[in-house]
Amino acid sequence: MNIFIYGNCQGLGIQHLINLWADVLGIKCKISVVENYRLINKELKIDDYLNDIYGSDILVYQPVHNYGILSTEGPDSFVNGLKSTVEKISFPYVYNEALWPVFPDGPALNNSSVLDAALSEGRGKDEILREYDAGAFDFNFANRYAHTTKLLRDRESGIDIKLSSFLDEYREEKLFLTQNHPTTRVFSFLAGEILGRLGYASAVQERVGIFDQLPENIVGLPGEWPIGSYSFEHFRFRYMENIDGSASAYYRNLIEQYLSDK
Repeated sequence: MNIFIYGNCQGLGIQHLINLWADVLGIKCKISVVENYRLINKELKIDDYLNDIYGSDILVYQPVHNYGILSTEGPDSFVNGLKSTVEKISFPYVYNEALWPVFPDGPALNNSSVLDAALSEGRGKDEILREYDAGAFDFNFANRYAHTTKLLRDRESGIDIKLSSFLDEYREEKLFLTQNHPTTRVFSFLAGEILGRLGYASAVQERVGIFDQLPENIVGLPGEWPIGSYSFEHFRFRYMENIDGSASAYYRNLIEQYLSDK
């Protein structure tokens, strides 16, 4: 069985966990993967992957729109060249931006709007930092969490693999390293769901939990935002006993740098 995975860096995690499941279940398969954003950014060329894509039996993909041949639907999509027998399985973009006070997002600072609002109310840099140090600053966790989960549920409409209900267990298990880098546990779930659609649901269900002791970042995705007192006190994560001691200074430095640049 030849599987081709077309997604962002999350496809690498799914590839790794399907390979682990395949070893356990005795499935013979070849799994190829390409990161779609590298094609979109022209770091890679789609022509170099078409043989593997069109030779596949199963296409696992995250939907991509409005990028011509790189799209997963539309008249120019590479998907139109697949064999008629190819099974197509879509999975969502895994994302949650609400679990940390702020974090770097490229050159920007995610959730900087709460700092801008404080400045517009006449609170200066020193006052904002005093509020932060006192544990009294409002990072709008509840509304941000509601917004980010709604986005995921909306994106899941028409997608084969549903993830939002699983991610509701974020208090019980560590599910995110950064806003778009999930832990091994998420990849294990996605891989199991994909194999379930390929006829291995019972075999996967019988072995639920076999990968629970794997390292939380088995794929080696870069970055991890620390969990500090602000996040812990709002979300009450039950999978952890102690906050990350580096978190307070880490987020303070981000906030101070942002305010200094204003």
